[in-house]
Amino acid sequence: MKTEVELNLDEYERFREQITKLKELISARQVKEEELFIHMDGFDYSAVNPLVQQGFFHYMLGAEKTKEYFAFMRFFNNSNANTLTDVLRHQHLRDESMAFLNYIEHEGVKLSAGLSEIKTAKLRRGLLLSRE
Repeated sequence: MKTEVELNLDEYERFREQITKLKELISARQVKEEELFIHMDGFDYSAVNPLVQQGFFHYMLGAEKTKEYFAFMRFFNNSNANTLTDVLRHQHLRDESMAFLNYIEHEGVKLSAGLSEIKTAKLRRGLLLSRE
């Protein structure tokens, strides 16, 4: 579980770089329509389903951290990437793509903070404990 969290936080950093590059291209007015694309195919949630099915996921994380993890999963996935790409292209036509990218950036910071807390917490006998 912790490995998956770490991998997704690493992928989140690559995602942030992608957003930064898009913002730079848009600011310089050098972005092509095919570059107005948000991809999230590197995020991996393969450990979650078996843990949920066996009843360990909620037990390990507790209610609050489970909600935070699921919020991260709902935002950072391929389906949402397609939706965000469509919105980004629409906003770009209205000259509002920078504001939209700022929104995406803000949401990412907020959602990744919850995962960072899970990463730094200690798992002991299947329970997520606060940092000691």
